[in-house]
Parts: sequence; C-alpha cells; structure tokens
Amino acid sequence: MRGVPSSLAIIGAGPAGIGLALALRQRLPEVSLEIYDAAIPRSTDDRPRIGESLPPGASARIEALGINAGRLLTDHLPFAGVSSLWGSPIPGHQDFWTAARGPGIHLDRTLFDHQLRQLAEAAGIAIHVGHRLVAVQSGDTADPAGSGSNSDMRLVFSCKGDAGNIHRKTVSCAFAVDASGVRAVLARRLGVARNILDRLVAISAILACPPEDCLMQGARGRLMAVRYGWWYAAPMPGGRWHVTLVSDRQAIRDQGLERNENWTRALEQASWLFAQLPAAVREGARAASLVHRSAPSAILSRVQGTNWLALGDAASSYDPLTSAGISKALEQADQAARVIAERAESGLCAPLARYEEAVFAAFRQYAVIRREFYQQAHARYPDAPFWRRRLGLAG
Repeated sequence: MRGVPSSLAIIGAGPAGIGLALALRQRLPEVSLEIYDAAIPRSTDDRPRIGESLPPGASARIEALGINAGRLLTDHLPFAGVSSLWGSPIPGHQDFWTAARGPGIHLDRTLFDHQLRQLAEAAGIAIHVGHRLVAVQSGDTADPAGSGSNSDMRLVFSCKGDAGNIHRKTVSCAFAVDASGVRAVLARRLGVARNILDRLVAISAILACPPEDCLMQGARGRLMAVRYGWWYAAPMPGGRWHVTLVSDRQAIRDQGLERNENWTRALEQASWLFAQLPAAVREGARAASLVHRSAPSAILSRVQGTNWLALGDAASSYDPLTSAGISKALEQADQAARVIAERAESGLCAPLARYEEAVFAAFRQYAVIRREFYQQAHARYPDAPFWRRRLGLAG
C-alpha cells in the first residue's frame, strides 16, 4: 500500500481512542500503534465514576470494532428504557425491551474502561499513562494535488515517573489522533478553534442501594424537566444509583445548587422523580458527595488535517441528554479507522475530508433534534430563564 503510516499515535485512552486502536489493528496490522493518556487508570476497586448508558443497538458498534460485545457487557446492567416527565405533566415511557435492537446498557464506567484497556493490551497495543501533551510540532501541510505530507508530527509529553519526578519525552509519528475528550488537547495545540453551541454543567452523585431494593422500580432511567434544568436518575451495576442535575452556571449560581443542601432540596422538590427513587437513595442524597462536570455542546472548526484527525468528544461533544457519548465515540472510531486505512491505500487526503463532513453533518442533525426537544420543555416553562437561554431568547 502507498502512504501507509509507519507509526500512529493516539492521544486518549477512553472508548474513542481504544476503539480506534482496536479497529486499526484489524485494518492496518503492520502499523505501530501507541496510545498516550494523561491520566493514571483507576483500579476497579476505586470509587466508581458517574455511569453512562449505551442505547439500544450499541452492541453492534462494539462488534464492528472486533470486540465480543456479549462477553464485554456481561457484568453491566441491561437498560430497560426511560420514563420521563418532560414537555407535558403526563409521564411518558420509552420501552427498550420491545425494540427490535433490544435493551440498552447501564455501564459501570470504571469497569468498562478497564475492560477496554485489557482488550488493547491483549491486541499488543501499548498504552502509556501519565503522559500529558504539552507541545506539538506538526508537518500538517497539503500539496495542491491532495496528497499527504511526509513530515512526521512530533509530540512532546510531560511524563510522571515512578518516583514522582517529571520529565519530558518527544515522540515522532506519521499520523496522530486526538481522542482526548472535550479538552481536545492535540487540536488545541494545533490552533484549531472550538465552536460552542451551549455550555451546561452536570452535578451528580452516586448513591448506594441494597441490591434487593436497587431494581424494585425496574432497570430504567428517569428524566424530568424542571424550571432550572433537568434531572436524570438511573440504576448502575453493583447496587448503586446515579442521580444527576443538568443546568447552566447562571441557574446554579442563582439558586446555590452547587451546595449539597440546596441540590438535595431541589431533588426532593422534583417530586415525581424523587418518589421513584429507592428509599436508600432518597435517604443517601442528604449526605451525597457531589461531582461537577462540564457538559458542553461543541464542535471543532476542523476535525482533520494532512496527518491528524479528531474523534469522539474531542471532535464534537453532545448534550448528556442524548446519552450518545460512548456510542458516538465507538461509531466515529470505526469511521476513522476506515478513512485512515483508505488514506493509507490511496495516499490522498480526500478520505479525511469526507470523514470531516460526516462529523459536521451529524452535529448539524444533533443540533436540530436537540433544539426540538428543548422546545418541548420550554413550552411547559415558557417564562423560565434557563429554557429561554437554551433557545437563544432574551431573558
């Protein structure tokens, strides 16, 4: 093949980065693959991360990467559907069990990430942890014919040694992938702008629940719109529930929702959702340890260049309402593997440009659907500042 990169570096060891590495191992087995991640991986015995859900059909995304989805997802929790109180005072229900694609999955994220790392290591893919990207020297130029530059990209990492000492390491690669999440560290170092559609904040708690009580209400999520945002609650594997408030900084500041007592009071006042939580979860909320996360809707102005591309949340991040984070990451990992292999075959950059347009088109479609969904909540709370801000209305 012409243009086959001798080495490829992936920044980020989450589902997007590892998913891409596994897909590329099948398509370009001769290419040297290395993954670099700033974080030190958690033990599966550590305090659990806020969970995520895979929608129905996500197993097919996993299988497309050459992973046995049935084996991978055995230790996670089937996701039966969602009950919601959103644009109407009458609850609605979406049942996944009757869907042709089957149920979704409530993930134990710490375990899921650990499983993906094990799969990568079994495939001979090296994962370098504690490597924070601090500088990039790029050969990102393209000639008029659309063929790629032969200049390697040099990545400079700040690394933490076993003794705690900090040193720098420079890595040369023929192609680099930004799978670093919303931080988009590679794209940012390359000077690529990030276009923000909206900035939300998720304030979450993981609450223990006796296993015999955890699924009394069924393995389904609960979604409820309120004047200042929306609440979501769902069971997790291992006898836990996660409860999340999504709002914006102004509403959080105005109502003091970053403080535990106000967050708990607001949860109790969301009476429809609160009443459906197991008793242990309702009681535990009063002493919950809250986790704050930024939840932007955003997209890079470019998601590819001659010798790089971005995928997952690094390329485009969606509202947590979509539950699309991991499934989108896995889908884009498969797409990116295809175009990288096609670029290697042809030596041209056109496949990367098509990938970029697909990412842009998906984000445009997401923005339309998101607005339609938020219009429903605004119709219920037409004078609420939070919902007016979501639609770009004054006040």
